[in-house]
Amino acid sequence: MTRFFVVEFDEPGVLAKGKGSRNIIVRLTRVMGKLGVPSEVLPFAELMARGAIDDPQSYVLLHYNELFVVQNGKVDWLRARESEIEALGHRILHSVEHGRVVGNKIRQNKVLTAAGVPIPRLIETGSSFETAFSNEVSNAHVPVQLVGNAAELDPDRYNTEYVDCRHEY
Repeated sequence: MTRFFVVEFDEPGVLAKGKGSRNIIVRLTRVMGKLGVPSEVLPFAELMARGAIDDPQSYVLLHYNELFVVQNGKVDWLRARESEIEALGHRILHSVEHGRVVGNKIRQNKVLTAAGVPIPRLIETGSSFETAFSNEVSNAHVPVQLVGNAAELDPDRYNTEYVDCRHEY
């Protein structure tokens, strides 16, 4: 029988906020339960204390802040937690490798583009462009800027073609 766990970590700064906040996670487990998949949210230590399982359909969604993990050198720390979870027989969802993609906008753009997902074109130094949308590579809720001149383009930022999404009535 498929089981679904959401594991939270008590390591400082690792707990997800914003779109991954606890209220969203609680709703997710509630919906999974309604679909007939036993689900719960629990701390990492509790999952470890329960010990090994013999169910190949036991899934663990790692609930963590991707940006924090990437920016603060917690990638190896999280890989070690994944190994401990897998050693108990669970399958990992939202691995640290997925988080490394989510936590770096340039990497995310390249992965999504390679998968055929329509996404604004990445503008790299020397590219021609009309207007670039420029953002920090690994940060959220920070000011962005529009750049119209190639000489002003900062290659250390996440620069994509600007897509004007305004719609006038």
